[in-house]
Amino acid sequence: MKGKQSKDLLEFDRTDRVGLRILLWATVGLAFGAQVLEPLSAWVRGRPIEVPFFSEVTVPALDKVGTGYGVADYLVTIDQPQALDHLLAVLPGIFLVALAVAGAVVVQRVMKAVSNGAPFAAAQVGRLRLLAALLAFGSVVHAFLALSCNGAILGRADLGGLSPALSFSFPWLPMVLGVVIAMIAEAFKAGARLQDDVEGLV
Repeated sequence: MKGKQSKDLLEFDRTDRVGLRILLWATVGLAFGAQVLEPLSAWVRGRPIEVPFFSEVTVPALDKVGTGYGVADYLVTIDQPQALDHLLAVLPGIFLVALAVAGAVVVQRVMKAVSNGAPFAAAQVGRLRLLAALLAFGSVVHAFLALSCNGAILGRADLGGLSPALSFSFPWLPMVLGVVIAMIAEAFKAGARLQDDVEGLV
């Protein structure tokens, strides 16, 4: 008498797919609340907005001993922001949420194809490449957009004679994740070719 086959605990079943969908859209919702609703609420209520600001500093005591130091960073409070300031403040958040929505949709379509028994369908490669582009390139565009919008807001403000310094940090984590997913897409491409070869032999 054969015993009952045990279930693979690592199998990605329907419950896992539902949980992933909930997690994806909960993340999108949180991003929307923090990146879009909060700035819009500040706009409607006429609250000040805070903008990161970087400026060159001179410390003679450190210069004398040859100790290096970087730029100073502040949070500049715009007490009476205009409509354009609020619009510039919310634009990067809108772009980020758009990226998150696109990424969530792509991930759902990838998982749907997997659940339908077609993990190596031709469309999967394109979906994974799109996801890689959203992470690797979309994150860089968002960082540049945020830097540009903040610079535009500060350019309209009275900084008391301080000269802004350019300070840009590349979003390395999403860029690396994008490269990894692009490599996985190539593996899926090879899997799709192998699947076509097997089907051709049947």
